[in-house]
Amino acid sequence: MRISFLPKAVNRVPIARSSYWVLRLDDNYQTALVGTPNRKYLWVLSRTPKPDEAALQSYIETAKQQGYDVSKLVRSVQ
Repeated sequence: MRISFLPKAVNRVPIARSSYWVLRLDDNYQTALVGTPNRKYLWVLSRTPKPDEAALQSYIETAKQQGYDVSKLVRSVQ
């Protein structure tokens, strides 16, 4: 997946553009693990404000196994 944070008129400018990997996705599309190829950024995305803790830990473990530094993860308040 490639994301650009620029207006459409200047979308071809290579600045403010990045690639993201979907590292894991559940069968019902409720939870996704997304990270950057350089392993600098990582997100666990959920359709619910409070995902199941066991499932969340499983996704974090997947990220860890793929070389992401999970010690820097921050939980957002929903």
